[in-house]
Amino acid sequence: MTTTENPADAPAALRRTIIDLESQLLSPAGRSDRDLLEELIHDDFYEIGRSGKYWLRDEVIATLLTIPGQVQRVSFDRVVELAPGVAHVRFRTEDAVGVVHRSSIWMHDGMRWRQRYHQGTPDTQD
Repeated sequence: MTTTENPADAPAALRRTIIDLESQLLSPAGRSDRDLLEELIHDDFYEIGRSGKYWLRDEVIATLLTIPGQVQRVSFDRVVELAPGVAHVRFRTEDAVGVVHRSSIWMHDGMRWRQRYHQGTPDTQD
């Protein structure tokens, strides 16, 4: 997927880092590795899922471990650096249920990037 350059877009190195980390969370290997999930998902994480349910960190980790092969396709759109150490990524996934538009906030805690927030919104277009 190509994106139009925008002054708000993150520098290329940050974009690669965030997309790599998000890809790890979406991959079967990442979703099968509790230690990796605990490392990548912030202690104060929460999510609004595609069903509208509010999820906390431990619930998300437990659920991801049961659906390692859920994501069939992913396409990344934009990564924006909101502030130093805070990045937003927008992307789309496809799975057996349908297409989901997703958004994540990643925060750098001084040592590593960790996902702090995630939202999935189902695509209701026919």
